[in-house]
Amino acid sequence: MPVFRCESCGAGLEVQEGSKIAYCPYCGMKQTLPEGSAKILRAGAKIENMLKRGFMLLEDGEFKKADKYFDRALDAEPGNGHAHLGKLMVSLGSRDVKNLAAALKESKFVGRLVRRVLDFQPELIRDMFSEDYNRAVALMNEEKYSEAIQIFDSIKNYYHEASGKAEQIRQIFRPKADEVITLINKGDKYKASAKFKEIACFFSEKYGGFEEIRARLQPKCNEAIVLMNDGEYLDALDIFSALRECFWGSEYIRSLSYAEDICCQKLCARRDLTYIEARALMDKGKYEEAANLFDIVEEIQCFFSSYYSRNYSNEICSEAGYYAEGCREKLKQ
Repeated sequence: MPVFRCESCGAGLEVQEGSKIAYCPYCGMKQTLPEGSAKILRAGAKIENMLKRGFMLLEDGEFKKADKYFDRALDAEPGNGHAHLGKLMVSLGSRDVKNLAAALKESKFVGRLVRRVLDFQPELIRDMFSEDYNRAVALMNEEKYSEAIQIFDSIKNYYHEASGKAEQIRQIFRPKADEVITLINKGDKYKASAKFKEIACFFSEKYGGFEEIRARLQPKCNEAIVLMNDGEYLDALDIFSALRECFWGSEYIRSLSYAEDICCQKLCARRDLTYIEARALMDKGKYEEAANLFDIVEEIQCFFSSYYSRNYSNEICSEAGYYAEGCREKLKQ
């Protein structure tokens, strides 16, 4: 394991015994070794033995014993990336680098131990994901964008070029968010939902892109809230239900469902009050006014039965259509 690091890129240098010059295997820079390099190399050999012993213990699942060897290596060389890597593997319970890479891809955050490895010898982490990066690039070139972006997003904290590639893919699909809004405006919530699902994987909740797509649709939610506050409950619920179809399964659905439920309750209250008023008008013989109000009640009842699995219906109000017809028969007499 390297003792000296490249002055240009920070990668570890591989030095042959007795040599005073080394070349960086990553950037190719030629570097003259300092005086006393032989002594440093001997000290490095001791550290290397500690690290070898630590990684052997890791493979055997002896995590506590392995951790002690990595600590000893860090006491001798605090900036040793391999020792920090070993401690990272101990913390995650990884016996080998392959398992470590899988654990890191599943993690949403870059922890303190990962940052130490990235600070001292980033190539140790980067090399784990080179194969994934190249596979994602190939998928992107084949226009298999959904598969490619999942890989780019899972490794972007450790392979910086992956962030740029993921952003290139998102640029392709951002305009489709406007198509979702257009479909919602047309009242076609099922097509809007289908279109949203086409782009949802490119703005995933897990990797942070979700906030961007939610921000693009937030004005529609605001519009629904304004309509609700103005008493335009049916129009508001058309928008709420369309957004619910789009965001189903995400954390955002909770706040969206809460606003929608309030709107439903307000609409139920209006329906019930309208029904009471219509019955009063009918009893007074004001059949035309009563019939119009019964029509409103029936429209609300039909809306709930068509679009909501939750039971907002009122059995008494379900008679509104019958009463509306009866009022109009009276008007004909």
